Parts: sequence; structure tokens; C-alpha cells
Amino acid sequence: MRFIFLVALSTFVASLGFSSTAYASLESDIARYAPNQDLSNLTDFDRQQIQMILSSSDFEGHKRSKIRNVVRKSNN
Repeated sequence: MRFIFLVALSTFVASLGFSSTAYASLESDIARYAPNQDLSNLTDFDRQQIQMILSSSDFEGHKRSKIRNVVRKSNN
């Protein structure tokens, strides 16, 4: 029983590390497309929208425009 708990705990802790790494990577991608913008007001929903935009097949200019719009809306 103790072994199962330790395995579950280690899996949970490992997933936290992965999500923080993914979060930092997303922040740097956002900063590349929307430089000098305040990202502190982005909600989880905004981050999901931006992740979908980044993984789309849109042209870079379209991605940049869409991401900037999401960031601007979050700051209003």
C-alpha cells in the first residue's frame, strides 16, 4: 500500500515539474509574438487559446496578430 502511494506521489510531483516547464515555454513563445506586453493578467483560458493559435497552421503574421489580440483583451 505504501508503495502505491509513493508511486502516485512521485507521478504527481513529476507532472508539476512538467507543467511549470511547459508554462515557462509558453510564456517565452507569447513574448516572442507579443513583445513588451504585460502577461500577468492572462487567464488559463487565454493561455489555452494562445496554445491553440501557436499549434495552428496559420502564417506567422496571423499568429502574431491573434496572440496580440488575446493579450490586449486580457489587459483591458
